[in-house]
Amino acid sequence: MTVPQQQSLDKQHFKETVTINDFAAEKVIIFSTINGVQPQLGTHEVVGDDNFLRGFLDKQSNKKVYQVYNVIYYAQSGSQSGWKQFKQARYQTKVGQELVAAEVIKKQEDCAALPRYGQCLYSEQVIFELDDNQVRDLAKSYSTSNDPNWQYELIPTSGARYPDKLLLAEIAGLVDKMDEYVISQQPTWPTLGAKNSRLLELLSSPESLVIPPRAVAILPVLNK
Repeated sequence: MTVPQQQSLDKQHFKETVTINDFAAEKVIIFSTINGVQPQLGTHEVVGDDNFLRGFLDKQSNKKVYQVYNVIYYAQSGSQSGWKQFKQARYQTKVGQELVAAEVIKKQEDCAALPRYGQCLYSEQVIFELDDNQVRDLAKSYSTSNDPNWQYELIPTSGARYPDKLLLAEIAGLVDKMDEYVISQQPTWPTLGAKNSRLLELLSSPESLVIPPRAVAILPVLNK
């Protein structure tokens, strides 16, 4: 997987590319960095495994929840077929390693290319949460850390662990965008009465901008 000039992407870039879903009758605003950078596989114009951040803001309580979101593709056939089922995430904190629950919120199986390649394409969309203090600590380290990346790994019930990373610039850009949005827009939010917030429901909602590639397009690249 290659991401051209990924390390040159700065906080301002991610801040400017954050998507915002804020509906007048809804109590929760969803922010996402999905458009910040999308990795392509080799020289092909196929978006492969991806990861990004989502931020959720409850207008009524001002509660913020942050979420690491991974889209993972893999090919399997015969006796290997089946889901990896990513259930945990591990990452480094200021006080050591932390192990948290992860959740597969969407999975797809595409066997359209099975006659041609002898494999099916599987995808899992996996999330885990970070609290506000953790995210702000990471955002602050954007300007001080020698390493531009924040490392973590996803742990499946079947198969090898999946190491990944996010740019600290991406984290800092999202935090800045959310903070500025609250300051500028909060006075305009209407009173929404006693309607319950859908925060918990929306946390498990798949990202609508994720468009899985067709198996016939990605399997040749995955098998290289």
